[in-house]
Amino acid sequence: MSKLSLFRVGRTTLPILALQVVLWFPGTAAAEGLREAMTAMEASLERLTAAVFRRDLVQVEAAAAALADAPRPDLGYRLWLLGRLGEDAPRFRRYGEALTAAAEDLARKARAGQKAQLDPAYREVLDQCLGCHRAFQTHLGEDRQ
Repeated sequence: MSKLSLFRVGRTTLPILALQVVLWFPGTAAAEGLREAMTAMEASLERLTAAVFRRDLVQVEAAAAALADAPRPDLGYRLWLLGRLGEDAPRFRRYGEALTAAAEDLARKARAGQKAQLDPAYREVLDQCLGCHRAFQTHLGEDRQ
């Protein structure tokens, strides 16, 4: 029996082989998943920063909501990430959940017209972003200082 036939279940051979390639070569597809997710989050954060600075509540709400609903990487990337993070995976997930909650809170405050609450809520968003990057930069290949 060939190796291919071990993975053949109806029409699932191709997806399983694609998943194997992603896991064997994480520097390509998985790194692209990370890059896409971070690029989308960075763009939302840039829009959010400008909106908070201008006190534009409509744009704060939109940018914070976009950040909270940032695209999630595909399965191949998530499996690669779990392997890279090991026991730290739950902490990484908590940062993601905390970022989502902070961004949703900021969007709610903007929608409610609470301008005085923008700065503390915005700081919480930044704290989650920066905390995650500080905690996981070596795990994810961000070894720059």
